Amino acid sequence: MLLSLITTLLAVTPELEEGRAAFSSLKYQQAITVLGTVTTSNAPSSEKAEAFGLMARAYLALGKTANAQAAFEGQLQEDPMAEEPPGAPKVKQAFLAAKRARFPPGYVQLVKRPSAEDSLVLDVVNPWRVTLVVQAWEATTGDFVKKAVTLDGLRVVLALPAGSKTWVQAVSAEGKPLATFASASEPVLGPKLEVVVVAHEQKPDAPVEVKTTPAPKDTPPPPPIVVTAPASGPSANRVIGYTLIGVGAVAAIVGGIVAGLGSAEWAKGDGFPFTVQDLQEAERLKLEGTTMMIGGGITAGAGGLSLIGGLLLAILSN
Repeated sequence: MLLSLITTLLAVTPELEEGRAAFSSLKYQQAITVLGTVTTSNAPSSEKAEAFGLMARAYLALGKTANAQAAFEGQLQEDPMAEEPPGAPKVKQAFLAAKRARFPPGYVQLVKRPSAEDSLVLDVVNPWRVTLVVQAWEATTGDFVKKAVTLDGLRVVLALPAGSKTWVQAVSAEGKPLATFASASEPVLGPKLEVVVVAHEQKPDAPVEVKTTPAPKDTPPPPPIVVTAPASGPSANRVIGYTLIGVGAVAAIVGGIVAGLGSAEWAKGDGFPFTVQDLQEAERLKLEGTTMMIGGGITAGAGGLSLIGGLLLAILSN
């Protein structure tokens, strides 16, 4: 089970692997052909973005600047926050030209992501890395009031209280509006308020006479009512604790393995020209290794926290 989980985490589209290999072997036309199938497939956006980026650099190696710029535009469509690629000045120039064509300088957008009924999740698309502040305006019974917003990287997560109205705005350091999601006239609505109706007991106009018939003297008293409590099973907290322990252990192991593999990739790329002779391949290995180390470290850290939380729940529920 663990092996299949690791394989799933590390697996990428076979055509992307083939395109990487062709690009590293300087077979640029072959790389363009293979990577083109990735960009038109149902592969994840991250893989499509990487395929477009490699295609652009292959086109530049063949002297096809216009095709390279179009490929960089495809990369930015899949990943608006793509970093400037390493390489010669012509690579950076083609990438910046594609970014200007795709996004005007200073472009900022707030994009809604899947959210629960009582929350609002927005991604801040900021390809030019403009310094900005995100503000939220909320109203429940009166006027809108500005709320402090914590920006987690490039994502905003807001709680929507019941009966609330909310809209969000990104502003520059000078207070100039850059992007708005919803508005005061068309806000995002929180969950509906639940109205609880309590019925008052109505007193009768006249007392009701209740007649009772005494039981005969020889009638034995009714048997006592015995209530048997059901056998107690494991508490919900204990079950959650054991679940967290299992998930945390798996995540910690997988994260450690991925981080280790990423470290090996980075070391191979950092050893240029002894471990790998192609500078572009060395840069790719270092970037891929860094990504794997960060992802693996985050996964392992989350697993460790889950493991500790599960142990505490299991101990406290005994």
